Amino acid sequence: MLIARLEVSYYRQFENQVIFFPFDGLIGLRGVNGAGKSTIFNVIDWVLWGKYKGVNQKEKLKMHKTPKNVPTFGVIDFVFNGDCYRVRRDLVNSKTRNYVEKNKNRVATGTTQVNSYIHSLFNMDQDTFRVCYYASQFDFDALTQMNDAPRAAMISKLLQIETIDETAKQARDDRKQYEIEISEAKRHLKDEEVLHNTLTEYKTTEQELQKELDALDKDIKSLEKTRKGILEEKEKSDQIYESYQAFSTQISNLETKKVTLLENSLQYEKQNLQQLKDKQVRLNEIEGQKENYFSLLQKKENLSEAKENFLARHRMDQQVVEAKVNIEQYREVLSHSTERLQTFNDIETSLSLLEKERNESEEVLSQLRDHTKEINTRLNMMKSTYQEIVKDQNSLKELGEEVPCPTCKRPLGDHLENQLSYLENRRLEIINETAKMKLIYDELVEKGQAKVQSLDKIKKEYNNLQVQLREKSGVENQLTNAKQQIQKLSTNIQELEEQKNQYPISVEFNPEDYKALLDEIQLLTPIYEEIIQLQNQVQEIEKTEAKIKNMEEDVQLIDKELESLTNKQVALNFNKETYTSLSQSLEDAQKVLDEVRENRYLVKSKLDKLTVNMEAVQNEIKQHEEIQLTLKDKQQEIIDLAKLDELFKAYKQDTLAQLAPKISEKMSYMIDAATDGLFSLVELDENYNIFIYHNGEKHPLEIFSGGEQKLAALLQRIAVSQLLVEQTSQASFDMIALDEVTSAFDEMRQDAMLEMLRSLNSSFRQILLVSHNSHIKDSFDHTLLVERGPNNKSTAKWALLENGKPSFDIEEVQNFVRENFEIDEEEKEVE
Repeated sequence: MLIARLEVSYYRQFENQVIFFPFDGLIGLRGVNGAGKSTIFNVIDWVLWGKYKGVNQKEKLKMHKTPKNVPTFGVIDFVFNGDCYRVRRDLVNSKTRNYVEKNKNRVATGTTQVNSYIHSLFNMDQDTFRVCYYASQFDFDALTQMNDAPRAAMISKLLQIETIDETAKQARDDRKQYEIEISEAKRHLKDEEVLHNTLTEYKTTEQELQKELDALDKDIKSLEKTRKGILEEKEKSDQIYESYQAFSTQISNLETKKVTLLENSLQYEKQNLQQLKDKQVRLNEIEGQKENYFSLLQKKENLSEAKENFLARHRMDQQVVEAKVNIEQYREVLSHSTERLQTFNDIETSLSLLEKERNESEEVLSQLRDHTKEINTRLNMMKSTYQEIVKDQNSLKELGEEVPCPTCKRPLGDHLENQLSYLENRRLEIINETAKMKLIYDELVEKGQAKVQSLDKIKKEYNNLQVQLREKSGVENQLTNAKQQIQKLSTNIQELEEQKNQYPISVEFNPEDYKALLDEIQLLTPIYEEIIQLQNQVQEIEKTEAKIKNMEEDVQLIDKELESLTNKQVALNFNKETYTSLSQSLEDAQKVLDEVRENRYLVKSKLDKLTVNMEAVQNEIKQHEEIQLTLKDKQQEIIDLAKLDELFKAYKQDTLAQLAPKISEKMSYMIDAATDGLFSLVELDENYNIFIYHNGEKHPLEIFSGGEQKLAALLQRIAVSQLLVEQTSQASFDMIALDEVTSAFDEMRQDAMLEMLRSLNSSFRQILLVSHNSHIKDSFDHTLLVERGPNNKSTAKWALLENGKPSFDIEEVQNFVRENFEIDEEEKEVE
């Protein structure tokens, strides 16, 4: 599996992000904590399997404050076994939003189909995927933390050994099922003679029931003829009854309409007419107040100009006083800010000195680190030389003094002693030189640590002074703002004085008289509004009188129509008692017919049931004969399945015995590279517990440091992943994702780990690694920078080389995705 493209929308920290991946190399993901590096791994896990570890509620996968109706989804484009797949996963369980496309053809839609397709495609479940190809920072050592039985079960499951148990169990289950079937078949076998006697009794009963059924059919034909005659008379009577009911309904509706007109509508309109006449009387009484109201409004309008002049001068006087008070306050701010600015000169001088001291310390620290690396390299070279000398000594000792010299053909004799003495002196010299260099190395490390502490102190003091200096711009802004406000307020006072000169110095206006005028207007306003309302209402008097006259005429028309309908109803000569008697006769005839039909149904049911019973007895006789033959075959199946169970047990034992050594071999190769030869041999017991050889001695994993335990746990996962490809039919994934797995290692171990991982490119073309360690930031083939921006929204982009270009051809990957994954617009229309 090679990932070509990843797209997320409103998922966790990411709003809208598309990432194109290089197809080869060691790929690093770098960024601050919480930026979203692990989210990129987790979204791959979620899109493929539909589950996000540790999150049960889907809404928690949405970005915080996601707009309403905006979808949260992820899309992965990847190549697997030579085919191109696109998987889209959405929080909404929709067939259009969740799908799998293979070579541009949709092969699964909806959440259930997508989950089933991915499981079948990779031939694994999500737990297997996480153990083999995705190591998160929290559970990549999960195998080593398990107890023996769960660990062995997990590895057996990963390598599909449990399928042997499942197949064996199926064989045992089949054998038990056959035994149950045989026992059940024998229990249900009946006496064959009893079955034949029962069948004879059923045939006799069948003949008797058929005779009874024929007699009931004759009775039914006679009763149906009688009922038909009564029904014809009833249909004629029904026509007369329907006409009679129609006249009754029309008469009832007209009487209801007449009552409604007399008691409701006509009565209401008469009351309304009387109310309108009362309002006319009230209008005549108060209509004279209208002219007085208009007179007061005119007087108020004449006083408005004097009021405006009076209020304007008063308002401007208040504004002048407020402006003078504000000027005094800003002058105090001006004085205080000027004094504070003088205190920042000393801070700037101190910052300049600290910056120079920091640069000098960083230069010294860089030199110490270079010297330390140089000595470390020399120590490694001397270690290699030492190992070669020891190897030569052992080889010469094995030869002995009597072996002929390759040059002069004489026994080695003194030559052997001289050569061994030379090698021993050389070995001792290397030991002494190594001890001296180790002292120098330790001294350099101690100086470096002291210099780091000193540099941290300088940086802390420098940062504190910078924080204080940031206040300078604020003080300068206060000083500038105070000057501007004083100028602005002074100009404002001058403008207000000029505006006051435009108004008369003395204005003839009495507020008390003006208030009394307003009170009098307020008292007359409701009366004026009532006059206007009454004038509009009394105009309805004529219309109401016309309505009353029309309603009285409608009542007279209804009386005439009622008389006509009553005469027509009497002319029908309808007799209700005769109609009721005819209905009862029809009902009685139907009742008798139904009873006879019911008896026929009961007899027919007995006959049908008897037929079914006869067929059942005949089938039992036939099954009895078939079961006797089948029992012999199942007895032989039981014997064969018992032998097969024993074969499966032996096969599983042989398979399990071969797994641990294979995993150990792969781990040994990787740990030798990762530790630079410090550990070169790993051994697993039958429960897959890890043992590491050091200096030729075998030790359990728990005695080693935390970093070494983490390393062993990671290598075990990688070895199981490699073995999964070899032992099963599972195709290679070509990628592995490691989340913060180097954080527990020192710098030397980190370098070795990266080289070991790089050597795995033959098994995993894409190796994705999340790391915060600045030490290895330049060791990746490609680096994806994950940054957190405003509103906690994250973005991801590829780091650029010194030439300003990415480390791989992104346009080439984009063209590959466009050609192999994107569906053309014409193809979409066809779909």
